[in-house]
Amino acid sequence: LVVADPSTGKTLLGLHPIVPLDPATREGDRLVGPFSAVWYLVFVLPLFLFTPDRPSKPLERRAVTASLTQLARSVRDLVHHHGQVALFLVARMLYADGLGAVFAFGGIYAATVFGWGAAELGL
Repeated sequence: LVVADPSTGKTLLGLHPIVPLDPATREGDRLVGPFSAVWYLVFVLPLFLFTPDRPSKPLERRAVTASLTQLARSVRDLVHHHGQVALFLVARMLYADGLGAVFAFGGIYAATVFGWGAAELGL
C-alpha cells in the first residue's frame, strides 16, 4: 500500500499508494530502509527500557571443554551407531542449502533474463 510500480504508479493491489511518492524516482524503494529502522526502534525500545539485565557469570573453561567434548562424542556416536541417520542429516542440510540457493538465484535469473519486476516475481 506504500510502494508503487514505476510503470503503472499503482501498488500490487492495484490501488494508489497511501503516501504520494514518485515511483519514477523510486522514492518508495528508498523509503523501505528508514521505515524498517523506525519500525524496529519503536518495537525494540520497550525491550531495552523495561527488561532488567541479569549479572553475567564468568564462563568457566572446564564447562566449555566438557561441552565440546560431549558434542564431539555425540557426533561420533551418531556416525558409528546410526550411520543412516547421520547421512540423512547431512543430505537434508545440503538439500535445504541448495533449495535456498535455487530460490534466490531463480529470482535473480528471472529478473535478468525475462526482465521481470517485483510484481511478476511476487515480491
